[in-house]
Order: sequence, then structure tokens, then C-alpha cells
Amino acid sequence: MGFTLKPVQGKALVNREKIIEEMVTSLADFGVEMGFALVGNRRMGKTSIFLEVCRQLRNKEKIVPVYFSLWDLVEGTLEEFTQFLSVAILDAYKDRLSLKLKAKNFLKIPLETIKEILTEAEVAIKIKEEVEILLSPRRAKKRAIEDLERVFELPESLALQTKTRCVLFLDEFPSIIELKDGAHIGEGAIRKIRTIHERQRGTILSISGSIRKTMEIVALSSASAFYRQLIVREIGPWNKEDIKDLIMDNLKKPIGEEALEKIVEFTSGIPFYAQFLGRELSGVKEKELTAQSVDVAIEQFIEEEGSILFKEEFERLGPKERKIVTLMASQDLSSPSQIARAMGQTPNKISMYLEYLEEKGVIEKIERGTYGLADPVFKRWLAIKYA
Repeated sequence: MGFTLKPVQGKALVNREKIIEEMVTSLADFGVEMGFALVGNRRMGKTSIFLEVCRQLRNKEKIVPVYFSLWDLVEGTLEEFTQFLSVAILDAYKDRLSLKLKAKNFLKIPLETIKEILTEAEVAIKIKEEVEILLSPRRAKKRAIEDLERVFELPESLALQTKTRCVLFLDEFPSIIELKDGAHIGEGAIRKIRTIHERQRGTILSISGSIRKTMEIVALSSASAFYRQLIVREIGPWNKEDIKDLIMDNLKKPIGEEALEKIVEFTSGIPFYAQFLGRELSGVKEKELTAQSVDVAIEQFIEEEGSILFKEEFERLGPKERKIVTLMASQDLSSPSQIARAMGQTPNKISMYLEYLEEKGVIEKIERGTYGLADPVFKRWLAIKYA
């Protein structure tokens, strides 16, 4: 199987069988009208779950899964989103529509050529016209919100035409709020999508989000647009046995109990870090993995790979935000008053910055007045690098 830092599918997925089986069974059932909302911190494996569910759903006769990640967008504009999502939807339906060209190539060819391809394919006239509008370059901005409606109506129209069910997976869905159309389009876009989706019968929506605060805006709080409209599932860390299985299956050698405890403690069960540390340990020559080997691998990870993973993320923060997170990591501070004393600021000022950091997913509220860094490995890297 091998260690990997990319999303995994099939047998490479560890301890996700139950959620995958539940999602596949439910999403393939035409009698079930609710999709899923996956909630969990970054690097927990939500993307892997979505991709595996998509893979299994493709084997269902009348199910067409579409996967799209908002974190794949480069410009972060509404136009870019509507165009690229349109392409993902059309590619998923390519064979059923007898399209002669992959839809992703539509963005590289003239509009007149697109019209010819759609005319030759088995695409209803209304759908053809909508696609042409969506893929037209540099449309007037005043039509951008209309295009948001068009792109979410597209899978429904295709599902009805082909007598299928379209299952739309939108990874990091709350990022829609941050899309730009001159300015950020905001929460109104989420409400618009909810209005469109609630009247659809051929399309099922499933979403994910890594930042709890923004997921609350979307689906978790009683005031959110998708509250009780989706089946919410928390995606948490692996347990000790999961990590042991991963290490032993790939390294093909036993692991001492102390060594296993060190891996679990360092990674906090986060699949990405367990995979990463496993890759570091793959060069160990010992017949049994020892605590000393793990210590060396952790030190190498922090010194070399940690800087690659975290430095850019850290430097994107503002000066005050960077100071706050380094203090939280190096001095184990958790309350606005503690941080305020360390920085010579007022607690109210610090609370404002903590809210910004929470919105960015860097910290999380543990309970009222208590905060912690969302990523324990990032915390350890900060404590060492900026102590």
C-alpha cells in the first residue's frame, strides 16, 4: 500500500469503513433526500472519504457522483467557481451525453467550438444554452449571481434528462462565502444555494468543512441555512490501533509499545501526520521500530518538513496574530487575559484577534474563555521554532 500524503481510496483508507458504507447506502437510495455534512479539522481525511464514496457510487447504475473542492480554485472568484464546477458536472455526465471532448478542455477552446460540440451531443437545448452562458468568458459581473443559480441547476437538469441521481460533493463548501465578485459574496450565497437545492429531486448535495466556525454558519447552528437539511458526521482522529496497523502493514516490522505511544502522541491520531511520520520511518534499518527511531523521525519532520508545511501558513497571518499563536504554543497560554498580559494588550483587543484566528481555522474555542491551536503538530512546530 505504501505511505502517502495524498487523499487515499480503497484499501488504503483506515478506520473509515462505517461512515463510507453509511454514505454510499444512503446516497444511492432514491428514497433518501438528505446528503451529508462532514465536519473535522484539516488533514483528518474528509477528502479521502468523499473520493472513496464517489468511487463506489460510480459503480451504481443510475448514480452520477461529482466531486469538486473549493480549495482547488486559484483566483477565488465566483466566475472561476461557476466555470470549473460546470466543467466537473459535465465531465461526470460525459458518457451519458456522448460528449466527444472532455469538458475541462472547454475552457481552452473558442465558444463557437463549444456550441458545435454541445449541438452534436445529446444535450437538451435549454441545458446547452445554460452551459454556453456559464462558459462564456468574462461575463458581466451583474450576471454572476445568476450564474450561481445556473451552475446549481445544471446537475438537476442533467439528472432529469438522463433519469439519474446526481450526487454533488463540495469539499470545503463554506469557502463559497469568500468567493469574490468585486467583493466577497458572503452568506447570501449559501442561502441562495439552499433555496435552489430544497426544491430539487434529482440532485443530492454533500459538503465538508474544516473550520467549525464557518460550518456553523452553513449547517450546524439553528440559524444556518442548511440546519437539519444534511446528515452531520464528525470526522475525528485515528485511534492507537489504527496507527499501529498503518505502521506495521507498511513497514512490515513490529513496533515497540513506547514507540507506538510516541507516534500517537505526536500525531494526535491525525491521518496525514501518521502517514507523514510513517514515511520518515520507512528508512529505519532496525528489525523492530523503537522509541529512539521515532524521536529521530519526529525531529527530522519538525526541522525539515515542518517548515515546508507550516512556514507559509504562519507568514500569511498578521503580525499580532503571529505573536498570539507563538505565545499560545511556546507558553501554553489559552485565555485572552493570559495572552493580553504577555503582550501588554487589553483582553478585549486580544479577543478580537482570537476571533479572526478562529475564523481562519488556526485556533478553536475549547470552552468559553479558553482557546487552543487547532493543529497540535503546528503547535509543536511553533513551540520549537519560535520559542
